[in-house]
Amino acid sequence: MENFYYACLYDILQLPIQHAERRTALNHLKAKFVKLHISGLTRGQIELRTENIFQEKHISLFHLIKRRQRRGQREISEVQDRDHGWQTSARDIWRVFSEHMRSKCRPIQVDEDIVRAMLETGYGCVSDAWREMLEMPITAEELKATVFKADNKKSPGRDGVGRELLKVIWEDVAGDRRTLCTQMLRYGQLSDRQKHGDIVCIPKNARPHTPENYRLITLLNTDYKILAILIAARMRPILAEP
Repeated sequence: MENFYYACLYDILQLPIQHAERRTALNHLKAKFVKLHISGLTRGQIELRTENIFQEKHISLFHLIKRRQRRGQREISEVQDRDHGWQTSARDIWRVFSEHMRSKCRPIQVDEDIVRAMLETGYGCVSDAWREMLEMPITAEELKATVFKADNKKSPGRDGVGRELLKVIWEDVAGDRRTLCTQMLRYGQLSDRQKHGDIVCIPKNARPHTPENYRLITLLNTDYKILAILIAARMRPILAEP
């Protein structure tokens, strides 16, 4: 949601309007920022049944120790490169994983004629009725059903806004969220942050020492994932046709 508000902020700054009108629009947008954060904080505290979970000074010693233990378990302090040498600095560890990802995701040689023939075989055009259904504006009920059907345990991307938080503050952000998803669907307006994914290394065993011992997963932006679920739901009845 912050990505959408930031995009609105840049649009307001570029509009050819009077200074007073621009100031009013910016104040209105600022109020939405404040409302989003305060509402999320307040309702999040009620949902989690604690008053001070967001305040570091009130966290117990037990939770601080557990947090540091988890942080230590997630850190990669050393890794073995292709030459079986051990790398311990952050820069060298980053280099080893980068080289591993480049080799794993490198382009492969394909026969373009075979791919083209495969794409042109057995596929028909979508009917006009189905095309209108796929391109119709997102309804409030459709979007709410998509958000509330999603799993709460999925980790968010860099924006930090998870679907569990959206469910808690839905009444406050439903309208803006619908506008955002409609622009993404109809006009393909996705910011770089919405298309950005954070790669996280999950150990496959108790003592990982090479990049191959890690399972690499990508944490995607919540806006992107919600839109993907919505599009998949629209396409499901079309794919079920013979």
